[in-house]
Amino acid sequence: MAIPVGGGRGDRPGSTGGETQHPSGYDQWSDSPVIATCARRHLFGLDDGFCPLGRIAARSMLTPGDLRRIWLYFAAERSSNEHHLSSTISRVEGVAAPVALSGWRGIINDYYELTKPRIIYLLLVTTFAAMMMAQRGLPPFWLTFCTLVGGALASASAGAFNCVWDRDIDRLMCRTKTRPLAARRVSVPHALVFAVVSGCLSFALLTVWVNPLAAWLAIAGNAFYVFIYTMWLKRRTPLNIVIGGAAGAVPPLVGWAAVTGTVGWPAVALFALVFLWTPPHFWALSLMTNIDYDKANIPMLPNVAGIERTKREIFGYSAVMVLMSLALFPLHILGPCYFGAAAVLGLIFVFHAQRILSDPGKRWPRALFQYSLLYLALMCVAMVADRIITIT
Repeated sequence: MAIPVGGGRGDRPGSTGGETQHPSGYDQWSDSPVIATCARRHLFGLDDGFCPLGRIAARSMLTPGDLRRIWLYFAAERSSNEHHLSSTISRVEGVAAPVALSGWRGIINDYYELTKPRIIYLLLVTTFAAMMMAQRGLPPFWLTFCTLVGGALASASAGAFNCVWDRDIDRLMCRTKTRPLAARRVSVPHALVFAVVSGCLSFALLTVWVNPLAAWLAIAGNAFYVFIYTMWLKRRTPLNIVIGGAAGAVPPLVGWAAVTGTVGWPAVALFALVFLWTPPHFWALSLMTNIDYDKANIPMLPNVAGIERTKREIFGYSAVMVLMSLALFPLHILGPCYFGAAAVLGLIFVFHAQRILSDPGKRWPRALFQYSLLYLALMCVAMVADRIITIT
């Protein structure tokens, strides 16, 4: 019985072939604590294959038939839980099939995907964090609403322009081949109109309801991403992510400017954190997609300098990022509440980066990629808490 596990690990040992798995066969075993434990341990990376399940089976006196059901349950559990893991990881591993929608829902979904919404969510987190840092609490609702909507529209515009420009190489990569333009579900003229209108609405909204500085910073980040990163750097140099990361670091400046009308040092600190965070985050992803990038002739670091060099760069940038984050305390930009959190979170980040050095596979690059998202979110929380909480 062939059971696909982990995006292509192969058939389970002892396959006999000729049997067909069916979702209706999973539910009857889902109430078994042992089977559920085995499946979930494997799903979340606490074991690396069939042998640990065999050890659990030996302790629990499971039969070979029980082990077959464990694998069936695991396959169903993994399939149903992929939506709760990083969708980017799912696309990289080729296990996330696009949901086919028709009619007006399909059109809305296509334009929604055109905006690269997962990037927008991340940028809005850093924008809102900077606003709370500047306000030392919750900013006024209307100001927050206009700033976040304006920032989302600016990011949507940049994402749409990126999809237009990269539609040829997107068709070559597993991770991006289902994007609306790559799959020809949205035409280029319509996508361009959408991008221009989104950018204009963003600038108008931020100028009228927030302030001109926030509007110009947002449009500058948009332009940097489109013209400097997408059109110039991405296809020409392995430093594309290093330099291009500045575009993703602009939202904290927008958030701080929205509240104060200026750019303060805490916002610059968050800008620097995001800027240094970007290379190890995306290089960890590139270690899992280097074949894709090679097919599209994109000079990502693993394809140009090799896997081992990329791993060393990930560790080096991670160390510099953590040291920079800790330096904000002695520089009196942020306080002890932030420093404690930054130290713990940074050590975990460096630990993941160090494990990549000795990992010949994709387990630790995947783990770092996923943890890096949590790290950035928690660092924002730490910065906000430090600005709100006064320790005397």
